[in-house]
Amino acid sequence: MNNDSQVIVSKKERLHWLDYSKTIGMYLVVLGHVKDNTLLLKGIIYSFHMPLFFFLSGFLHKLRIGG
Repeated sequence: MNNDSQVIVSKKERLHWLDYSKTIGMYLVVLGHVKDNTLLLKGIIYSFHMPLFFFLSGFLHKLRIGG
């Protein structure tokens, strides 16, 4: 296999849902750090925004192993 075919094979389409998920997660981090949030809202945001980032990074790591 020459270098040209490796470049074509390794180029993958961007996953837009992944970009949207990361953007929503970033907004939730900012919203969670706003001073005037209620305790309930902070509890809801804090319960899943970090696990969301861990899940997405694990998903990306898995995709890069085979590539």
